Amino acid sequence: MIRFSKSLALCALALSACTSLTPEDQARLDSFKYNSKRFLEEGRFARAEDQCRKGLELDPDDSSLHQVLGFALLQQGQSKQIEESIRVFERSVDQEDEFDFRNHLGLGTARFQYGRVLEDAIRKTGSDEGLAVEEKEQRVAAYAEARDSAYQGAETELRAVLANPRSKDDLTAQSTLANLLAIQSRYEESAAVLRALTGSIAGSIRVRNESMSKDTLPPERRALYDREIEALKSQQLSALTLLATVAAKSKRWEEVVSVYAQVESAGAMTPADWSNRARAYDELGATEAAIADYERFLRAAAVATDFTRHGDAITSAMRRIDELKSGKGKKPAPAPAPKNDTATEPTETP
Repeated sequence: MIRFSKSLALCALALSACTSLTPEDQARLDSFKYNSKRFLEEGRFARAEDQCRKGLELDPDDSSLHQVLGFALLQQGQSKQIEESIRVFERSVDQEDEFDFRNHLGLGTARFQYGRVLEDAIRKTGSDEGLAVEEKEQRVAAYAEARDSAYQGAETELRAVLANPRSKDDLTAQSTLANLLAIQSRYEESAAVLRALTGSIAGSIRVRNESMSKDTLPPERRALYDREIEALKSQQLSALTLLATVAAKSKRWEEVVSVYAQVESAGAMTPADWSNRARAYDELGATEAAIADYERFLRAAAVATDFTRHGDAITSAMRRIDELKSGKGKKPAPAPAPKNDTATEPTETP
């Protein structure tokens, strides 16, 4: 499930007065709006939804409540809720007087999530032995068309968010777009977005660290920044892991090695990471480094709680170590690629 930043979760819109309400109803409306945002921030999404619906009974046109309702539905993650969140955000986009990136981010994310729901429907339908072949093909084709439409709509909205000066570095938009592009096998495009994302995350971490260095920072704010930094570091590792994956798909082996160096410096290498970097070194003809990482993979896999899932990879690694040590199947180091002054280098992250 996609998580949103605190500032987005709060959806800090002004509590606009509704002149047609009595003072008592206006106070109730303000309470519903305040509570809906608080529950959303706290991750109590069903409660946030409930508060939004009660507030909308008083003022059906309140833009703040519609926006919070959209995110509350989306975060609950069920198919019907995702579909409703799309409708809510479409309404918000249609009625906005000026571009509000939160509406477009919500709509883009909801459409992406709906595309994932349709992907699952395609898989389940394809394996349903109770369906006739023709009916199965028709259903799969219909789901695929709807999925492609959802993904296209998601990309349009997410790129609009990132094209807006106010939201050009939005982490959720970058992360969602990168995943969308990777799913569609658009690896080079995904990598470009991921490089920007890791840079944005590094910047966010740096800003918080600089703020925490101030002696005047209140303890509660320091604790908040600590939690936010930990969440950002987790998001950073996810982005780096995906970047390594899409770089490998594009056979950008040097970038794979560079990215995993950052993961290793964070002390976050998994058995799969060691195996993947070993393959990158192997492809680059760096025999000693490849052997070392294959051996690290074997040691890490031996103590992993999910040891059995690495069975085939363990066998392959052991065989490849023997081949490399004996000189069999050793790959020559590739010739240096011609320098491209316009190429984007991987972003260095702390």
